[in-house]
Amino acid sequence: MTLSEKTFEKIGKEEITPIAKWKFFLKNVAVWTTGVFVIIAGGIVTALTIYRVRDSDWGVYKNLGESPFIYTIRILPYVWIIVVILFIAIAYYNVRNTKGGYRYATHIIVFGSIFGSLLLGTAFFSLGFGEHIDAQIGISVPAYEYLGYNKQKIWTNPGEGLLSGQIIALRNSSSSFIIRDFTGKPWVIYSDPNARWDAFVLPRVGEQIKIIGKQETHDIFFASEIRPWKSLSDPNERKIFYLRTTK
Repeated sequence: MTLSEKTFEKIGKEEITPIAKWKFFLKNVAVWTTGVFVIIAGGIVTALTIYRVRDSDWGVYKNLGESPFIYTIRILPYVWIIVVILFIAIAYYNVRNTKGGYRYATHIIVFGSIFGSLLLGTAFFSLGFGEHIDAQIGISVPAYEYLGYNKQKIWTNPGEGLLSGQIIALRNSSSSFIIRDFTGKPWVIYSDPNARWDAFVLPRVGEQIKIIGKQETHDIFFASEIRPWKSLSDPNERKIFYLRTTK
């Protein structure tokens, strides 16, 4: 008995029903659609990661009494890194379960997913999606601020020389003004002529800022450096700043 005859005999005995071609087609469509979704989701996560890293203040670890390594661990967006790894694992599984998926080497699938996520994530970040999504998640998920770098918490350390908030009144041009920090507490800020004002900070009511300096009393703070609250390394933020200054 030939192999084909044995196969047909087994099919007849076990009453095996052939799977219709359209079912295979739908399965492949579903798998590849999921794969595309995974790449898009990976791109969004990559944009969030780029935003978090770019918006982290790498130079303030000294104020917090931490080493560069410890501070890096503190601000590393490890939650998003884990999510990216999970997305890549899903993409790998999906490709392996498509028709002909076994032909692709593991490194091609993995690096292809990483490259696709990085490319798409960079595009999303350049369009400002990273900051927007980060802000929306922060509003929708109360526990989000505890899942990684908490910018407001780091910059509400007046005893360590770090303070932030919104300017609510100007007392004497830029040398003295009042801010309300992110806990709602008002502070009187004094800055001498040698204080460094970042080029992208406007000394006006409503401006959100970060301040490096020294706490004098429970509500008085001397500033040695004033920075914008948002990082303006993002081209979109620079554009927004330009539009604000030309009004």
